[in-house]
Amino acid sequence: MQPVWDLPLSSAGIVVKLSNGGRVRIRPARVSDSDTVKAGFARLSEESRYNRFFSARSKLSDSLATSLTDIDHETHFA
Repeated sequence: MQPVWDLPLSSAGIVVKLSNGGRVRIRPARVSDSDTVKAGFARLSEESRYNRFFSARSKLSDSLATSLTDIDHETHFA
């Protein structure tokens, strides 16, 4: 599958307009996103957590949050 666009890893990303008129920025994940990823995980329902991680997790560990954000886009993706 070909990517729709190529973003440099240091990219600030691109702003995309949503169908409802809202806008979101899409950019590569960064290690500094780890706390944000953990906060987002905390807002997921039990069912969503299970569907995403195939286990009943109540909390996202620091090591897993780092694994999801410390990616090199060559050999490690999240």
